Amino acid sequence: SKADIMEFYCNTNFYGHRCYGVEAASLYYFGKHAEDLAPEEAAVLIGISNSPSAYDPVSHPDASKNKRDDVLKSMNEVGYLSNEDYEEAVSSPLKIVQKETEGTDENYQSSYAIHCAALELMKMDGFEFQYTFDNKEDYTLYSERYTAAYSEQSDRIRAGGFQIYTSLDSGLQAVLQTQIDASLSGFTELQENGKFALQGAGVIVEGRGADDPFNRAYLSARQPGSTIKPLIDYGPAFDTGEYYPTRMVNDHKWEKGPSNSGRRYFGNVTVREALNRSLNTVAWQILEDIGIDFGLSYLGEMEFQKLSYVDNQVPSLSIGGFTNGVRVVDMAKGYSTLANGGVYNDRTCIVKILHEKESELTKDMTPFAKQVYRSDSAFMLTDVLKGTFTSPYGTGRGLGLENDMPAAGKTGTTNSSKDTWFCGYTPYYTAAVWVGYDIPRNMPGIYGATYAGKIWKNVMDEIHQGLPPLDWEQPDTVERRADETNG
Repeated sequence: SKADIMEFYCNTNFYGHRCYGVEAASLYYFGKHAEDLAPEEAAVLIGISNSPSAYDPVSHPDASKNKRDDVLKSMNEVGYLSNEDYEEAVSSPLKIVQKETEGTDENYQSSYAIHCAALELMKMDGFEFQYTFDNKEDYTLYSERYTAAYSEQSDRIRAGGFQIYTSLDSGLQAVLQTQIDASLSGFTELQENGKFALQGAGVIVEGRGADDPFNRAYLSARQPGSTIKPLIDYGPAFDTGEYYPTRMVNDHKWEKGPSNSGRRYFGNVTVREALNRSLNTVAWQILEDIGIDFGLSYLGEMEFQKLSYVDNQVPSLSIGGFTNGVRVVDMAKGYSTLANGGVYNDRTCIVKILHEKESELTKDMTPFAKQVYRSDSAFMLTDVLKGTFTSPYGTGRGLGLENDMPAAGKTGTTNSSKDTWFCGYTPYYTAAVWVGYDIPRNMPGIYGATYAGKIWKNVMDEIHQGLPPLDWEQPDTVERRADETNG
């Protein structure tokens, strides 16, 4: 009967935020059972059911309220609400609780798989992705197109009928989650929502080209600090041919320029030493020399999301000062590009997508690879980043891997240690780890090497067990010469 169909629909429909069924949605959005909802609250859920992404009251409260009011008007017109009750309901503010409950049908892996599947379906529909923007109008127009297309595909998938096959590795996730939990176990402060105040997120890329996110790895964007330097400053600078590990640069403080950690300046140093010491003044000089938008274009080539037109021509990008920050998953993609000889692979975790009525949708899916950094630039940069572990002044000394496994990496610490990072790689795996508070706050005495770095080392040591040491092959275009600093 129609009543049976409606009951089934209400109990299985997707309402956003991992809520399937009206009862789960009622508990999440309003903290009460469905039978206890007020008319204006029920109208919100009715609106969400039309398009969970477009009418999400958390992400789009204005759109959700407008849709709610339309539903209330319809209820009034057909006699389900009196004029008095309608006026009271429509004048009520939108109040969302976001009460987390156990037993939702989506976890970190499945929600990310759906996210990536939506992107694949957008590609198959011919959507043209964009990552850098000329101005506000360019950014706004793209955001509107992207949101509409993404919402359509995401809602389509959650409506059912799909089988999504992925390369996500639950074993690797368990290793990373265990290390994050153990390393941060001493921090027991809770937020009002019951979650731990101090959080961690990590991404492991197996081999070269498939990204695997955990926790806040793809939803949250944070300031990357010095971990961005290899990707936006040094890598592009090496590509110009004007910069190389032994080139001398002058580290000094100047008006309107950045300060180094500890307010120390070293005068003439090699590029190798400058990166191993993570000197802000040198990174700033290099990006201004090669062109800020030139360096930023590399992040666009590697499909970094969250970039803004406001970032154009901003020199603080050289040391991680972004408008919106960057995602952990994008940092992992960037460092995996260095690990892969400068080649970026746009593969996500999606292997194939099947639909009950349309068979395999991804049979013509062809991931592409492109040379973002020159192979010799990537090799030289990797060689320099080995010094993070081995140089006397490397910021990651003590974090080298067991069994002499060659590795390259970079620490990152933002102002007042509000965000701390470690990004690094071997020929086998790339991993990016972030540690910080959901609501950024100062963390005196905590740096990239403190917790993020130790999580990175512990995870990488465990997943490399039994693997023979493997180094990167030196391109023919690279010639080794001794430099005055490192010999």
